[in-house]
Amino acid sequence: MTGVVNYTPLLDTPGLKDSSRHAQYDPTVFFVYEATLLVVDAIRRAGSDQPAAIHQALKTSTMPSLLGGTYAFNNGV
Repeated sequence: MTGVVNYTPLLDTPGLKDSSRHAQYDPTVFFVYEATLLVVDAIRRAGSDQPAAIHQALKTSTMPSLLGGTYAFNNGV
């Protein structure tokens, strides 16, 4: 999995204010944490550990990010 996210410690979103992870870790670890949550959500929704089922579930993901906004995939997934 790869991704590009704009990050600055000056972000002032409610999710980051509530997240102790923001204060404890660098941004890279934070993004890996959110990416892991995204994949876990897709596996749960797929009801399977088969790559094709997970891929299909990822296509319909709309998980909110603690940075603000929502993770959603384009048609290139």
